[in-house]
Amino acid sequence: MSAGGFRESRQLLTYLVHPALRGTPVRIAQVVTVGILLSLSAFAGRLPVSAQDPLERINHIIVIYQENWSFDALYGKFPGAEGLTNAAPTAAQPVDKNERPYVVLPQPINRRLTPPAPDSRFPPDLPNEPFNLAHYILPTEIPGSPVHEFYREQHQINGGKMNKFVAWTDVGGLAMSYYDATNWPMGRLAQQFTLADNFFHAAFGGSFLNHF
Repeated sequence: MSAGGFRESRQLLTYLVHPALRGTPVRIAQVVTVGILLSLSAFAGRLPVSAQDPLERINHIIVIYQENWSFDALYGKFPGAEGLTNAAPTAAQPVDKNERPYVVLPQPINRRLTPPAPDSRFPPDLPNEPFNLAHYILPTEIPGSPVHEFYREQHQINGGKMNKFVAWTDVGGLAMSYYDATNWPMGRLAQQFTLADNFFHAAFGGSFLNHF
């Protein structure tokens, strides 16, 4: 688990299962694309319903894949999840390309401007640590969109230290931001069903390659 990889390294999988299985502890270790709906109802008449095997009572599996958001960027504060409080010290304090810790985070850059420019919604002296994005940008607004590229992410991961997401991004300190989505619509569903807090992507770069 890392803090530095908020917007790149981990994805969310929320499994919505039959109400009879709510609360069942499940660990998920696979990734699927946006909104896959696997319907088993066509086979319901042929599958025996056994009180000994609750999996046979599942009618549908719905997987919600949060495109281009890491786990920590939305669910790092989710109660009981392995989130921001579990981050390694090296990940919680990013360093520059020369391995020197930042005194303050670089000014976030808004790449939606032409040309990209410092985002005036943020102060220029954010502490070098994870920060709550909601203090500066409402969830209904659009922040800058960080680059996510195959080789660049390998530099960001930095041999597992997870501390160069700021150094190798193009949005400055925005890479260390997060929202607390615990009580957002998806967060409320995760409270009812299953949240995969230990899923790690299978391919470097953006989300698209991990769809397959």
